[in-house]
Amino acid sequence: MDKRRLWTWAQQKLKGFDRYKMSGSDEEGDFTLDIENVQLEDDAQYQCQVGAAYDAPPIRSRYATLTVTIPPEAPIISNGVTLESEEHKMVTLECVSIGGKPAAEVEMHIS
Repeated sequence: MDKRRLWTWAQQKLKGFDRYKMSGSDEEGDFTLDIENVQLEDDAQYQCQVGAAYDAPPIRSRYATLTVTIPPEAPIISNGVTLESEEHKMVTLECVSIGGKPAAEVEMHIS
């Protein structure tokens, strides 16, 4: 999927994007894109455009990047909550946390 979205600011209704709304006025030439309930799928580059006039081509803005972050799930030790071992043996504990964007940095602490 192309992560770039082109909005024609003269359009007040954004068909197919129920959570997206434009506010502003043609008189002032100032518009804002409001995104309600931001979701991971909104992570993209956005651009506004001024439509073509009689003797002028359309003008586009630079891209603005929206980065959506998601907190990770609580970390767990995947080997279980109780482990037993004999002295002088090696034990590997695996700590994982899933679902974060960006990915979580996991550390182990001994107490």
